[in-house]
Amino acid sequence: MRPRYHISPEHGFLNDPNGLTQFRGKYHVFYQWLPDVVPQGNKQWRHCISDDLVHWTDEGSTLQPKEWYEKNGCYSGSGIATEDAYFLFYTGNVRDAEGGRETYQCVAVSDDGKSFRKKGPLIYLPDGYTAHFRDPKVWKKNDRWWMVVGAQTKELKGNVAIFESNDLKKWDYRGNLLDTSMDWGYMCECPDVMDIEQQFLVVSCQKETGCKGIVFSGRMDYAEAKFQLQDEGNLLDEGLDFYAPQSFADESGRCILIGWLGAGELPPRGVCRAPFRCGPSGFRPASGRGNYRCRTRDVRACAARRATEPA
Repeated sequence: MRPRYHISPEHGFLNDPNGLTQFRGKYHVFYQWLPDVVPQGNKQWRHCISDDLVHWTDEGSTLQPKEWYEKNGCYSGSGIATEDAYFLFYTGNVRDAEGGRETYQCVAVSDDGKSFRKKGPLIYLPDGYTAHFRDPKVWKKNDRWWMVVGAQTKELKGNVAIFESNDLKKWDYRGNLLDTSMDWGYMCECPDVMDIEQQFLVVSCQKETGCKGIVFSGRMDYAEAKFQLQDEGNLLDEGLDFYAPQSFADESGRCILIGWLGAGELPPRGVCRAPFRCGPSGFRPASGRGNYRCRTRDVRACAARRATEPA
């Protein structure tokens, strides 16, 4: 049986939540999806829409890897809503016959929140990084647009690249966001900067000991394009399977976070004997109250449903 509380596909493999926003009153969630229950393949973006964060309609697969710059997968990314359009920023993955990788940060645009026009690559791989360069997250601050991208440096160390733009089209590379003297593992994925009463950095670090979503309190120095840490970081969730979290601000100003709820060490096939694998976690408003810690709880409507219905 499928979960009732979490978003899940009718069939196939699900992972990272993508493209989160509220556009013209509707909540939008995309997620990485494969039609078959296998962990690897040419990932697509499947699309869900809701009025209340509780009841969702499945709009099907919106981004499919059909163009040269994404032919081996439309990898993770984020969404931005303006008055006129809904923008999806994502990573186009390309593999060659020898297993080599190319990566492109791409954009697709919609006027109605359902049909998206691909505009192709915006950012090509900067010097100093391997092709493990993905998961663009975009936000606006001080009348400028900012993008962070999870990265692996040529020294095979994790970091986050940061870019700046005034029009969402032309992006200027500003360097590494994070202190290179710290241990960020061998790859940083799904970076996110949250500005909620105080500022937080969320990053999913890949290390030999495992992969975890970690939140750091600190200060985003926009002039220097650096995140100044104020603590050593904390797990965003103490559970075994919470990864690739992403936040967005809805039209009321709430900062809402959703992550990927995996299936632990279970094999991709035969999870609960159901034709799907994994699901996004519940929606959580995030706040910065108290001792520079990021606190989360269920969105009120989701919590009410959870109290009265089985998961």
